[in-house]
Parts: sequence; structure tokens; C-alpha cells
Amino acid sequence: MPEYKSITIFGQSPWEMAQRAFESSRQHQQENYLRIPEYFVVPSLFEEERCPLAAVYTDFRDLGRRQLAEGTPIDEVLGNPEVELSVYFHGRRPEDPHTPNTWACEYMRLLKDFDIYVALASIFTYSRFMRWTIAPSVETYSLLPDPMRPTALQRLVQHHPGIDLPIFPEMRDGLIHDMRDYIVAMQTLGCSVNWDYGLEAAIDIDEETGSMTVSAMFQDHICNLANWSVSQRFADVFPELRGYYLVLEQDTIPMSIVDVEEFLRRHGRGDPMSVSSSD
Repeated sequence: MPEYKSITIFGQSPWEMAQRAFESSRQHQQENYLRIPEYFVVPSLFEEERCPLAAVYTDFRDLGRRQLAEGTPIDEVLGNPEVELSVYFHGRRPEDPHTPNTWACEYMRLLKDFDIYVALASIFTYSRFMRWTIAPSVETYSLLPDPMRPTALQRLVQHHPGIDLPIFPEMRDGLIHDMRDYIVAMQTLGCSVNWDYGLEAAIDIDEETGSMTVSAMFQDHICNLANWSVSQRFADVFPELRGYYLVLEQDTIPMSIVDVEEFLRRHGRGDPMSVSSSD
């Protein structure tokens, strides 16, 4: 068989021409992608994933998007941007709305054995994330804490929906490559926001309405990832966190000692609750 030789036109082989056409097309796609505002580029998910961890996120997101498409006012769908905590402490009541805020509270009520301050931090970040993913806009993105903004990998690589929820960007990227159970790790191995100022400083209470919201001071504290620490065993499971966060030389981090029920009674909010606390 005679040796194959490509025919060149103006010094280029068909392979070279095809390669150049491909590179030009890819560059054009990238340029178009870069023209899309960052706040519009939501995570790329395996939408068919239906495990509970995925469905609890995507089902509520889809409900909110469907309500907006049907004409429900956005303020009714998203609720107050202040992160209210009553549903977390007392459970859902008939008059409570279905908003990203109450979704985050109910989600964290389902997860037992979380440090109280890690739970409050998660409610705040999950609520803000859900507001944005339901209705991507300049306004909702501006409220999304920097650590919760999707990484380039989250936006470009399809992944399990549950990966979007941890506050640590390095963990999210690591989970895309190697999915691990971060919820069990947080429950058993421990991580801490190292909050030393008590619930009084973490929660603002309106004595007239009884509204309980995450304080600005606590928001600022938890959104500074330098304030977080993890245990040695936690870092063994998630080595991508090493070098970014304080790793304590101990197997686990005990939960914060907080008398939640006494705090609620002191503010006239002492009806029964079932969230975990360490007394």
C-alpha cells in the first residue's frame, strides 16, 4: 500500500486546517461564554441525580423557578433577604412561607449532631445560595457570600448537586473529582467556626415581633474562612483543605457548649425545640 501523504493547500494539510478550525470555534465559544455575566453562570449539575441529598436541593430550586415562571412575585418566592431562624428552632408552623430561608432551616433540622454555630452558618449560606440559584441576578448574587460563589470547576464540570453546598471552595472542587460524605464527616469528625461570643451576638432578636435573624457580626465572621478550623481526621478525609484552613491536631472537634433552650426562654421564645445542642 502506498504511503499516505496529505495534500497541502497553501502549505497546510487538511489536519492542520481542521485543527485551526476547531481552535477558532473553541475560542469563539469561550469568548461568548466570557460575555455572559458571572451571576448568570449557575453550576453544571447532573440533573438526573435523585438521591435525597440531591433532590432536597434541586426540587426546591425547581419549585421556586416554576413559581416565578407562573408569575408569582419574586419577593414572595424568595422571601426576606434577612436570614430568619424561627423555623430552625421551632419547626414549621402553618403560617410559615416556603422560601429559601425556611428551606435552609428545615434542611438543617434534619441533620442531627451538628455544632450549633456550624448549623447557623450553614442556614445562612444555604439560604443565600438558594436565593441566587432560583433567580440569578445582580441582586441575589451580591448577597451570595464570596466563599459560596461557584468555582470555575463547578460552573464547567457536571457534578452531583450536593457538592454545591459546603462553604469550602477547595472541598467542592475536590468532591467533583472524588465524591465523599462530607455531612457524616462534619457530624463525626467535626469542624468549627470558632465563635466565642455566644448566641446573643450571633442572633438578633426583635423583641416586638419575635423575629430571630443571623447577626451582621456572625455573618462577617463565618464568611471569613480564616475563622474556620477542622480536625486532623477531617483533614485526612479531605486533604484538599490542608494549607487553606487551620487543622487542629486532634481526632475530633467537640460541639460548642450552648444552652439553646435557656437562650430561647430568656427571650420569650422558649417553646419546645428538637435541634441538637450541647448543654
